[in-house]
Amino acid sequence: MKLRTKALWILMGDGGAKLFGLLATLLLARTFGVESYGEITYALSILGIAGLFTDMGLHTLGTRNSALQIQFSGSPEAQNGPSSLFWLRILLAISVFAIFFPIIWVKFAGQPQLRMLTLLFLISVVPQALQTEWHFRGTQRFRWYSLSRWIQSLTYLIGLLLLAQTRSVTIVPVIFSVSILFAVLFQWAGYKPLHELFRRPRITAWKKLIRSGIYLTAGSFLFQTVILLPPILMELRFSLYELGLFGAMFKIILAAMIADRVFTTLLLPNLAVLHQQPNADIAGEIRPIVVWMLFFGLMGSIFLTFLASGLTGLLFGEQYLTGAAGLPILSLFLPVTFVNSVYLFGLISAGRDQSYLQAGVRGGLVAVVFMAAGALSGSYTVFLLSLPLAEAAITYVVYRSYRQTIPATFPIRAWRLVLVYLPIAGLGITVLDLNDAGLTANNLVVALLALLLFIAGARATGGISKEDLQWLKRRVQ
Repeated sequence: MKLRTKALWILMGDGGAKLFGLLATLLLARTFGVESYGEITYALSILGIAGLFTDMGLHTLGTRNSALQIQFSGSPEAQNGPSSLFWLRILLAISVFAIFFPIIWVKFAGQPQLRMLTLLFLISVVPQALQTEWHFRGTQRFRWYSLSRWIQSLTYLIGLLLLAQTRSVTIVPVIFSVSILFAVLFQWAGYKPLHELFRRPRITAWKKLIRSGIYLTAGSFLFQTVILLPPILMELRFSLYELGLFGAMFKIILAAMIADRVFTTLLLPNLAVLHQQPNADIAGEIRPIVVWMLFFGLMGSIFLTFLASGLTGLLFGEQYLTGAAGLPILSLFLPVTFVNSVYLFGLISAGRDQSYLQAGVRGGLVAVVFMAAGALSGSYTVFLLSLPLAEAAITYVVYRSYRQTIPATFPIRAWRLVLVYLPIAGLGITVLDLNDAGLTANNLVVALLALLLFIAGARATGGISKEDLQWLKRRVQ
């Protein structure tokens, strides 16, 4: 399979799954209302944390080992490796559920619906452990990987369409688990030879797998604190109604972050090669990438700021309009995350795995402090502000770690983009109308004019130079 074909299948798998996932989210939010959607948001956050400890980095290790297995297919280690990893994932899933079950049961003794919803979602860690996506990614059989993601997402969406009319929110995690099982059966149909998975595992291999997985899990968890922890912190200090509003607004941000993968795919492919060349001007190559990533992120923030109420009403309905005021704040995630992805990719490309982990630990801990302080304030607005600040803290720590590897300073002209952005975004917040429940031609025209004003300001101030334009033209050709 050619590289372009592989990339297309990956894009179809990830993009399709995210699209169907967004449609499922909109259906849930509209069907069950703000408070019940807040419960679903919380339960999925708990599932996300449990999933990290269930996986323990084994998905990444399985991908790598499957790739190596092609080269060393005759060795006993290669033959027993898949079964060792497969059974360890199942054992971890059962163990994590056994640990989380009493905690959830006691904590939500007075909230029976939230307790049942969370526990039913937690059960899905077991079918998730049965998945073998790591095998198809490692062997580069991306067609099977992508189709399995489509099957899971479509099954989940169709199941919700058929059964959501029952108005029973506890049916949602059941459909979720069933959709995963459909994907598992499809994956097993393509796994060759399937009996490899069901061999007796090498228990001695588990210690090495767990030791390697701990580092990956720690790094993943701390880098994802800004995504996983907010619903849990909100449940402690805020109402389920506010949690539901937050879940809806944050889903829009996560959907917009798909653009991050597009931009990194376009702008960063040669960065790994540059790090292997002794005389390469890596700092000179990094600077225009940072400028363009910040530029696109700020454009996304302006777009969401001016269309906050219209997008919220169109996607989630009028009952979520009061949460639209938080979307301009959360939109700050886009420029910060886009810049963060450049330096993170740089650390990985340079082979600085230890620096990557250390940056995750330091940045993640600082981010937790920011978010905890925001939650303790008791102010919904202050808490929302703490989230992009937490992401900025992670980005700064990653940037400092990268500078210890490559002396690539943050380009001064990038700050000019921020200065152009601030008054435009301020204008967008001023004209935000929380009674506007849909996208109108006037709204779109105003948003377009704001984007054009930002582009003109970026060029006039030198935030985007002539050299940047020439660099981008060469990159996308």
